[in-house]
Amino acid sequence: MAILPWRRRRQVAEQAKLDELNRLMSYGGTVSFVERLPYPAPVHCPWSSPHLGASEVTGKVIADQLRLAVSGTMPKAVNLLERCGYDAQIVKWGERYVFIYTLINSTGQTLYYYGGDAMYPSWPRKRDAGYERNIHSVWDLVLDIWPLYSHFHDGFVSCAQPSTGIYQVGDVNEFSTGQFTSLGIDDEGLRDRARGCYPFYRSPGGDIVTLDITGQCPGRADLWHPRADPELDIDFWDTIDTLLTTTIDPEYYEAGADQ
Repeated sequence: MAILPWRRRRQVAEQAKLDELNRLMSYGGTVSFVERLPYPAPVHCPWSSPHLGASEVTGKVIADQLRLAVSGTMPKAVNLLERCGYDAQIVKWGERYVFIYTLINSTGQTLYYYGGDAMYPSWPRKRDAGYERNIHSVWDLVLDIWPLYSHFHDGFVSCAQPSTGIYQVGDVNEFSTGQFTSLGIDDEGLRDRARGCYPFYRSPGGDIVTLDITGQCPGRADLWHPRADPELDIDFWDTIDTLLTTTIDPEYYEAGADQ
């Protein structure tokens, strides 16, 4: 039986997408599409959406899930997913399962982001090396962060630039002994300020948003720049919301700022 033209076009498009994802994400293993998870998913999360069908959901469905998870703290990201979210689907990547987002911004550029399964966070276990430096060891102290990671995704990371986006919990390690050292900042006072802070977002240019959890002032957030003075006492959620959305769709937000 001959394949219908529309089905053939879809197969070609899906294969092209899969090839691109394997090119971008080769560092973590082979990417393959799956129909569903091999284990039960929690009820109120994208992984168990009644709209899931053959592993795909629309941008609006995901935006609704994010809105419920963050309770109004990331309005720009919710709006962006509604505008730019083409689809999202579960894939197997190496030995883990992630949600791949296809985003098409206002200039027509296609970008891919992924989020890990909140039920199987990427952090080290208590017996693993690196546990003491990781956010896992102080997780009970960051209740404000729980909804995003527990009810939505373990991170929201660029497939093309895997060190950028909202960090997976496995990458949220104490800041002063980790990424602070790569910023080129030679200031002991700022190093003291960085102690007990944890990074949660990194922009393509290397800007890092941190939250003080066990340091001088728990709850305080800062934005650190490579080889430049940091922006101190920022709004944690608003800064991440702004950096994430302007990275994905800069022209849209630049146009809005000019009006």
